[in-house]
Amino acid sequence: ADEMEDYRRGREKSKKTIQELTRSMEDISHFTGLELDLDEIRKCAYIKVRFGSLPKESYEKLDFYNENPYVIFFPSSHDETQYWGVYFAPIDQAAEVDRIFSSLYFKRVKLANYKGSPETALKQMEEERNAEGKRIQEADSRFSAQWKKERSRCCEIYSRLTERSVYFGIRRYAARYNDSFILTGWIPADSEEKFKTSLDPLQSVEYTFENAEDNLNHSPPVRLKNKKLFRPFEYFIDMYGLPSYDEVDPTPFVAITYILLFGIMFADLGQGLVVSLLGHWMWKKKKMKLGRILIPCGICSAVFGTVFGSFFGFEHALDPLYRG
Repeated sequence: ADEMEDYRRGREKSKKTIQELTRSMEDISHFTGLELDLDEIRKCAYIKVRFGSLPKESYEKLDFYNENPYVIFFPSSHDETQYWGVYFAPIDQAAEVDRIFSSLYFKRVKLANYKGSPETALKQMEEERNAEGKRIQEADSRFSAQWKKERSRCCEIYSRLTERSVYFGIRRYAARYNDSFILTGWIPADSEEKFKTSLDPLQSVEYTFENAEDNLNHSPPVRLKNKKLFRPFEYFIDMYGLPSYDEVDPTPFVAITYILLFGIMFADLGQGLVVSLLGHWMWKKKKMKLGRILIPCGICSAVFGTVFGSFFGFEHALDPLYRG
């Protein structure tokens, strides 16, 4: 486990280094046209150097500062919207020059601490990135070899832990009496025989059944049971709150009124068919519960649309059909 954790940490470290190098390479690639020694520039004590980019509109405005001998921008590359380059300023004029370039929306780019020209630094970064990539491949190879070696043992440990987790999960709901555990719960009445069949082979298990009607004070769980047409509308009942065990299930009433009112208010033959097809697609392809509700609603809308003579918003489109 410690070895695998070391592999994981080493891989994450190399991956992070590659991301940082990629960003640095992207930054410095804009300045490869400059014949400058980055290390020598950093040693300048009386001159401030700023690498960065200017918007194209701001670059064109530099002509307005021709009278200021310190406002000079040396471009190295550009695209349709930006110019990348560098400007220099004496240390006593740096604040004023920085203010001017800031007003021109100059975006500074801080280059990594590499020696030589930007082109040399870019090659060095690429070599380092490739080296980190090889480290990741080596770590993956070692991890795969270690996993093949320890796979059976890891699977065995995982199976034991999963089994123990199930046992401890059951214990949370169990009461203890002498050397026995007692579990109480609810099952659907029509599942009683199936429940007996599954427990009968277990010699150490005893069970008893009680009628839910005699235990209403314990709030039996509610399971809605409706016909196929009404079943999708259980979605709304679940959303707003299930009825108590001894209360009436409102699902059929909600389903009938919802379908009828939707059809009356959205009466249109063409649009109703579209809604129904859309609902069928949502249910079959996306497994969305709302799709099963839209299918009967769309059909009802199409029926009332036929009655009212509406077809895709044209309220008299079906008049010739009636007259005929």
